[in-house]
Formats: sequence, structure tokens, C-alpha cells
Amino acid sequence: MGNKTKGPVILLFFLLLVAIAAAVLGFIGLQNEKQINAALTQEKEEIEIKKKAAEKEVSNLKQQVDGLLQEKVLAQAKIQEFNSRIASLDEELSAEKKAKEDTLLEAEKLREEVITLKNAKSKLEVDLKASNETIGSLKGKLATLEASGQKKEGEQKAQGIQSQDMQLEKIVIASQAEPAQASLGEQAPSSPPGTGPKPPPGEKSPSGGKPGTALLEGKVLVVNKEYDFVVVNIGQKDNLTIGDSLEVSRKEKKLGELKVEEVRDTMSVAIPVEPNLVKQIKENDRVVRK
Repeated sequence: MGNKTKGPVILLFFLLLVAIAAAVLGFIGLQNEKQINAALTQEKEEIEIKKKAAEKEVSNLKQQVDGLLQEKVLAQAKIQEFNSRIASLDEELSAEKKAKEDTLLEAEKLREEVITLKNAKSKLEVDLKASNETIGSLKGKLATLEASGQKKEGEQKAQGIQSQDMQLEKIVIASQAEPAQASLGEQAPSSPPGTGPKPPPGEKSPSGGKPGTALLEGKVLVVNKEYDFVVVNIGQKDNLTIGDSLEVSRKEKKLGELKVEEVRDTMSVAIPVEPNLVKQIKENDRVVRK
């Protein structure tokens, strides 16, 4: 009987040990599972944090990309502006280059004109020298004529010679003035001064200073203050004669009177009647025959 009772007890004890072992193993498994779940939860949280950080980084990168795109647009606009400025500068440089070339051409023309004027001056100086020699010869003839009793005729010739000398000196001086004055000297007839047709003594041309004639007016072309004379743009074709009086004015203001001393086809030489009047006269002043 003792053996029969001992068998179930041992079996029960064995079952109890198995149950305890199973409980221990279950508890250990549960603890492991809890640890695994805790680790997974922590890993999940870390992944969520990393995900948020990655999303934030992606957002920052998008903002940087947008900023870079805006900078690219601004850079393209600046490049276009620079291209426009470069094109404008190229045009300005081309215009300056052309202006420089035009200036060089103008300077070359002026140099050629100066050379031409110098040549004309040299020629006129030669003519003046020849005229002076002619004057000396004619003065000798005048002395001979005076010695032979022809004093009056000799005086007339001497006056003509003096007028010729004065006119040549005027031309030489005019050739040294501005191109417009030089052109005026070149337009004057080449015949010696004082040799043009003159009215008989005591007589004037049909319209020369007589009452009832048409108004004759012109302007001053050249003012020579050194030799005290002016040149006007009216002459024989306008029926102007030696001895005529001209009234010179500027803007309706009368300056004084001139007396015609020598007449050519298209211009005349006159001298001021009043002292120091030549200092007041300027080119383009109006002259009217009285």
C-alpha cells in the first residue's frame, strides 16, 4: 500500500515540477517578449524621430532649392542686363570711333586748307613784292614826268599806284584771317586795284547816291582794324561808285558813316568817316547807301 501511494505522489510532484518549469519558462518568454516589444517600440520611436528629421531636412532642402531657383532667375536677369549694357557700350564705342575718324578726316581737311592758304599767301607776297618793284619803277617815271611839266598826270598815276599797294596789303592780311575772309580775298577780281572802270571826274553812275533811286543796302564782309578799312558786299553791279556814302548800323542802331574808296564788281572798299569807327564795326553789320 505504501508503494501504491508513493507512485501518485511522485507523479504529482513531477507534474508540479513540470508546471513550475512551464510557468518559469512562460514568465521568461513573456519577459523576453516585453523586452522585444520595448526594443521595437523604442526603435519605432527612433525611426519616427529620424523620419521627422528626414522630413524636416527634405523641407529645408526644398527651401534651399527654391532659393537657388530664385537666385538663378535673378542671375539670369543680371546677365541679361549686363548683356544689354555691353551692347550699349559697344554702340557708344562704335560711335566714338566713328566720331574720332570724322575728326581725323576734318583735321586732315583743315591741314590741307592751311597748306592751300599758306601757298596762296606766298603767292600774294610774291605779287606784293612785284607790285612794290613796279611802284618803285613808276615812282621814278613819276619824277621824270614831274620834271617834264606833267605834274597832274603823274599825281593821278601815283594815286593809282598807292591804291594798288594798299589793296595788295589788304589781300595779304585777309589771307591770314579766317577761311571765310580768305575765300572773300580769292573771289576778288585779279586785276590790280584802282584799274577798274571809274566814272569821269565830277560824275557818278545813274543811281549813285541820287535822290529818288532804289534803296541799296548790303552788309560788312571784312573789318581790318589795322589799316582802318572795311569790305562790303555791294559793288559796280549794284551801281555803287567811288565817293558814295554808306550808313552802317546794327539792329536799327546807327554806328556811323563810311566813304567808298574803291569799287569792284561784287564788293567795295570803304573807310570810316569818323575816327575810331572801325573799332565799333563788326562783320554782318548792315550798310545802306545814303
